[in-house]
Amino acid sequence: MTTMILPTIYVEIEQEEMMYLDGGVYCVNEGWGSWYVHFTKSDCGTISAITGGIAFISGRVSSMLTKGGAATYGAIAKITQGVLALVSGLFLYAYYNNGLRVYFKAYVIPNWFKVIK
Repeated sequence: MTTMILPTIYVEIEQEEMMYLDGGVYCVNEGWGSWYVHFTKSDCGTISAITGGIAFISGRVSSMLTKGGAATYGAIAKITQGVLALVSGLFLYAYYNNGLRVYFKAYVIPNWFKVIK
């Protein structure tokens, strides 16, 4: 029969830190309407790749519309490309820094978040 020996020096892990390992976007209520949404590293990589791909396609559509004479739609596509490239860059930065935590104030939270606390 084997016996498990526990160390005499240890660090307590909070519930919040354990939830981080689960993965997926989750939302935490800090009381008084204060919330934060946590995106894990893999979430940030996925969002960055998707928004970057859509930004690339939007740039191609913009150039085709501008050459085709629809300058207004081309400008809208160009603005969309810029915004998506900015979002992609933000999430890529968050990917290399092990995730992103967004704080906000709200008294009602959408049902599609995993709510903790």
